[in-house]
Amino acid sequence: MIGAHKPDVVVLDVMMPDIDGIEVCEKIKSNPETHNTTVIAITGSASAPLEKKVKATGASAFLAKPFKGADLLAIIRPTPRTTAS
Repeated sequence: MIGAHKPDVVVLDVMMPDIDGIEVCEKIKSNPETHNTTVIAITGSASAPLEKKVKATGASAFLAKPFKGADLLAIIRPTPRTTAS
C-alpha cells in the first residue's frame, strides 16, 4: 500500500502481529519511490538498543507508548524557524 500511495509520513508500530516493523521501515527506506517518506516508529517496549536499531533502518523518530498526540504532531509538523531580518 505504501508504494501505491506514497505517503509523506508513516507512523509504524515496531512490533506488529505477522510482520516486523523494523523490516517494514527497511523496505520503505530502500525503495527509491518511498525512500523520502518520513517514518515515525512507535513501541510499547522502548529501550535504547531498540531505538538505535530502528533509527539505523532510517526511521526519523522513535516514540514510546504511551505518548502525547502533541509529541507526534511536533515530529510531523516541526515549529517553523524564524529568520532574523
